[in-house]
Amino acid sequence: MAHHNIEPLQRPGHVVRANASFTEVVQNTDWFCWRADQVQYRPYRYRRYREVLGYLGQPDRRLAHVDIGCGAGAFSWALLDWAQESGLSYDRLDLYGLDHSPEMINLAQRMRDGLALYTSDYPDLRYTHDVEALLLGLTEGHQAGTDYLITLGHVLAQSHTNDAILNFTRVIVYILELLDTRSDCVLMAVDARNWPAAFTEGWDLLLDNLTGAGVRHEIFAIQQSYINDNNRVRIAGLFPAGRQGG
Repeated sequence: MAHHNIEPLQRPGHVVRANASFTEVVQNTDWFCWRADQVQYRPYRYRRYREVLGYLGQPDRRLAHVDIGCGAGAFSWALLDWAQESGLSYDRLDLYGLDHSPEMINLAQRMRDGLALYTSDYPDLRYTHDVEALLLGLTEGHQAGTDYLITLGHVLAQSHTNDAILNFTRVIVYILELLDTRSDCVLMAVDARNWPAAFTEGWDLLLDNLTGAGVRHEIFAIQQSYINDNNRVRIAGLFPAGRQGG
């Protein structure tokens, strides 16, 4: 922000438009990933993401993270710390992301480049604002035996129109078509505590669309904590048609 002479904005709107400027996405990320949090919960979004990643258990295969509504990459920051603590080396991680804002993708790449100055093995970001480009990247980057983690961090409560859900469904179904018998896929959605009804509506609509596309799911039980509960977190294992769940 200092480098670009961007002043902090008090309480920006939580919705980032597709045509938002670079200044707007920086101000939004500054507020919602840091300054809006009460000190005892800071950084609130990061801490919530880091906690729910504990449901993945101990990693033993390559992992591809596909972050839908990736923003500046906050979910990936939590994932990289989780991987380090879990013994999963960064060369066994692939980072994909989709956000409708090109400037948010720009910011995510700048954040990654800045963090990479201190972490030499920081994975490349395969982030894009274009669904077709994401699907192509997934095809080109796929390796046999890879597990997939699909995340929606603070997305569903504000982005659950039919068009948005159809796009999310298309990406998820495409990922499941890449899986082999050694691969698992987990879907995680984390959202704001202030919109539980909207979050539930978006989650249910997404699962309904996935079921209609032949995808089976098994819901994870969420243990309540002071930052996460069933009103703010939903996790499901996903299985292609014809494959039994674990």
